[in-house]
Amino acid sequence: MATSSQIEKFKISAAMTIRLFFYLGSMKSLSVILNDTVSQTRGSIPLVALSFSILQGVAYVAAPPVIRLMKVVSSRTIVVVGGFLVGAGFICEAFLVSNLWTLYISTIISGVGFGLNNIPLYIAISDSFGDSFGTVMSVTGFFANIGIAVVPPLLEYWREKYGLVGALTLFGAFMWNQILSGVLIQSKANTEHSNDDNYNPIRDEEGDDILPSQPEESATAAKNSGGIYQAIVSHPTMLCLYAAQFFHMCVFTSWSIFLLPYGVEKGYEQGDAVLLSTFGGSGILLGRAVIMFVF
Repeated sequence: MATSSQIEKFKISAAMTIRLFFYLGSMKSLSVILNDTVSQTRGSIPLVALSFSILQGVAYVAAPPVIRLMKVVSSRTIVVVGGFLVGAGFICEAFLVSNLWTLYISTIISGVGFGLNNIPLYIAISDSFGDSFGTVMSVTGFFANIGIAVVPPLLEYWREKYGLVGALTLFGAFMWNQILSGVLIQSKANTEHSNDDNYNPIRDEEGDDILPSQPEESATAAKNSGGIYQAIVSHPTMLCLYAAQFFHMCVFTSWSIFLLPYGVEKGYEQGDAVLLSTFGGSGILLGRAVIMFVF
């Protein structure tokens, strides 16, 4: 019979899987509405595509301040609000977007939502699984990548049946399912760290640094500062890692967005191009499977 600890670990893993399913699925789905959004905003393909890439970038830029926010707001509340903002951003895009400025605002809203539900779930998994963090993330990522194959054809079906406004409205409501991620995690997940200024999420549950520590002077300065500054001073390589991840997501999003128009340019119907483009995620699934065996 499963213990309460095992049940809690399962719920946290399910919460992360749900979050990644919608995050990766939405990233790939943006190409489905690219041409329609260009017509609606009277913009150009590069500028509209840039707004979609910014959505993914903001998801990472908005994440670090959440560490501070977790000192006063429960993890569950943060993730629930984040899931709501993701859906709200797409619904705003459906009804309020008439130019590039309003498009950028709506995509930033969704990006902030993705950023809010990012860090609390990563910390919850790190605290619950410790040294098995990498394995758990590979497993959840493996199943979450199914979103790349499922969500774009679903959005294309809605677009053909209900038009851009109807499709984005349904898509935003569909994104609200991420709220379930917040419901699954414990609301007290952050309380054990809420009064600890020395808390650094870049540690495992035994308290050992994942990244090599810096000299004592830097550690002292970090201790006095706490929060994000502490993590950056204690581990300067975090900035490089963060920049690399940001660049990686921009490149990956660009590939995802332009894969479908490339198929259309080669003579495929958009519906067929959507289905064909989903096979691009097969390499990611293979990579996830390899990582699971490596760990």
